[in-house]
Amino acid sequence: MKRILVFFLLAFVAACEAPPPSAPVAAAPSERRILLTINFDFDSHVIRPSSYPLLDNVAIALNDQRLQGSQFEINGHTDIIGRLGYNIGLSLMRAGAVMDYLSARGVPTSVMHPQGFGPLQLIDTANPASPANRRVEIVAISP
Repeated sequence: MKRILVFFLLAFVAACEAPPPSAPVAAAPSERRILLTINFDFDSHVIRPSSYPLLDNVAIALNDQRLQGSQFEINGHTDIIGRLGYNIGLSLMRAGAVMDYLSARGVPTSVMHPQGFGPLQLIDTANPASPANRRVEIVAISP
């Protein structure tokens, strides 16, 4: 499992490399999303223990020397239930919890950038209150 995740992340980051000089330069950095199912209870930013093995493997991959120089957004999300301002704060705390977990396993905080989107980027738009919307995404961005 660890080798598969490291391979996936290496391929993922390689796909984010800058285009060759002859290619047009995009205004925004390229990005690739890794959707992680990091479990959170309703109205909580505490990572469930069932997500620890996944995050342990992500930490191993992000610590791999082949990923040095890569930057990662840690994006937190919520469902639609509750006030927007509260959910933005809760989603940022979820991103921070994942960042803290990875940092405690040696991932430099300088390569992780937490953000909170609340319910603004629902993954299950047909059911805005779905627990699937309570998630964290890691986005690899090229410099």
